Amino acid sequence: MDAVSGPWCAMKTTGRAKISLMCLALILSAAGCSRPGPDPEQLLRSLRPQGFVSDYAGVLPAGTRRDLENRLRDLERATAAEIAVVVLPSIGGADINDFASRLFERWGIGKKSHDNGVLFLVALKERKVRIEVGYGLEPLITDATAGQILDKYVVPRFRQGDLAGGIVNGTLALAKLIGGSTAGAESSGVHNRDRGPDVVGLVWMLLIMVLAIGLLIRHPILGYFLLSGIGGPGGFGGGFGGFGGGASGGGGAGRGW
Repeated sequence: MDAVSGPWCAMKTTGRAKISLMCLALILSAAGCSRPGPDPEQLLRSLRPQGFVSDYAGVLPAGTRRDLENRLRDLERATAAEIAVVVLPSIGGADINDFASRLFERWGIGKKSHDNGVLFLVALKERKVRIEVGYGLEPLITDATAGQILDKYVVPRFRQGDLAGGIVNGTLALAKLIGGSTAGAESSGVHNRDRGPDVVGLVWMLLIMVLAIGLLIRHPILGYFLLSGIGGPGGFGGGFGGFGGGASGGGGAGRGW
């Protein structure tokens, strides 16, 4: 009896141990997944424009990002309109319409006297995208038009896993509509332009990295967002002096994918 009960008890004990370990693993996994994301309020306060293109998630290849930045600079010089492209790993579960409107106001996208700005916001974790339009451009980029751009040029690419292609095509569609000297939509990508080393941009990047490391130590979540933006393709846009103080009109469109 003892010879039989000994191995049997050992098997039962081993089985219970495995079950206990599995339960513990599930609990730890659930605890890790339930960690809160970035606080939207803190995130809004911490975000700073890196240029016309602020890719905090590192989605855009370096050459694509630089060329898109140059095209949006050309658009601003030609028309005074400002398009801000912002890609974030997460917006902390916030409503993207509200987050986009508040970010637009904080950054002042567009010229103050014309309110001719557009925000193209992508939130990866939430799988949401939003086009927010300034007052001055609402007659040109209506809610329906913004929705059509997302439906035609952006969402299909996103659903195929081509985030960079969707961002580029959506931005160029907006730029073409505004009337800038940019390429038309349905571009498969943006070609990199030959550029010399940007000394000013390098100095800015080093300074911001030092500040970001200090922020990372004191506030890990906010530091992560700042560092992810600096470490992403293209770095900080050298020579960018900020936007012109424009206001959002509350119009535009949003989609999920």
